[in-house]
Amino acid sequence: TAKAPSAAPAAPPDPAAPERISLKRDEIVQDLYQNYADLVTNLKPEMARDDKGNIIGVTAPNIGQVPLAQKLGIKEKDVLQTVNNEQIDSEQKILELVQKYQTANSFRIGIMRDGKPKVITYRLD
Repeated sequence: TAKAPSAAPAAPPDPAAPERISLKRDEIVQDLYQNYADLVTNLKPEMARDDKGNIIGVTAPNIGQVPLAQKLGIKEKDVLQTVNNEQIDSEQKILELVQKYQTANSFRIGIMRDGKPKVITYRLD
């Protein structure tokens, strides 16, 4: 007698699969403006580097305590590497990208979390 094929086990979720977060544009803009002084004063961005000294993105030691970062799903020790596939290689680049995409309906950030790449896609309503 023939044996029925067994079902393949379910694959574990892909940690590199994009996460999707919907946000209200007005709330994000309001948060940014209300907390801008605190962000500039308290958030101390640092360029993150690989073992060879090459810049791989930006991080901040206290990023997880920032309400805006919490809304964006950014956690302690995350390294922000890209916005819409544009490499972050300086603090100035962050400001350029914020200005460039401030009216976008969606954007993607690439981060390194626990040594693994992750992409988060945001939709602004």
